Amino acid sequence: MTIYNYNSDGKFIGESIADSSPLEEGVFLIPAFATDKIPPALKVGFDIIWNGTDWVYLAEQKVIPNKPNDYSIWDESTWSWVENIAMKDAYNTEQAAIAASVLRDAAMLSGVDYQGSMISLTYDDGNGMLQAKAGFEMGLTTTTIHFKNGTKLPMSAANFPSFAQWFVTERNKFFL
Repeated sequence: MTIYNYNSDGKFIGESIADSSPLEEGVFLIPAFATDKIPPALKVGFDIIWNGTDWVYLAEQKVIPNKPNDYSIWDESTWSWVENIAMKDAYNTEQAAIAASVLRDAAMLSGVDYQGSMISLTYDDGNGMLQAKAGFEMGLTTTTIHFKNGTKLPMSAANFPSFAQWFVTERNKFFL
């Protein structure tokens, strides 16, 4: 005996052959998620659904697939994602800029040699230089400048202007 199988949502998924009952001759065993009722013919754009007592047509529920990347747009006519060349070019340019920025930031953090000390040249180090300048302007005569890469540099008020000039010159090389 042919039986018609459906999934847990009731959607028709195919047919199979029912097993005979070992206890009753001429009786067939119909498992869960199956019926002996013949489904209607396939109809384009519709699923065949078992509602518990009969087969019914239900319009197919199309699910938009996940967007494959940041530079595709949805095309309703083809029901697919299509790469937008201008968006892709902009995306690639942005990714290249991000990669360059990461490399630059790493190089700035690793530092530049200043009289045997590797001085990092990050944004935070620039802020630290401003703090040291303010301290000297308020009367400090010596301080220790702490750099983001862990370097500590003792500094006097007399040496600070030439060091600050060197620091700014070296840091600006990363932005030319």
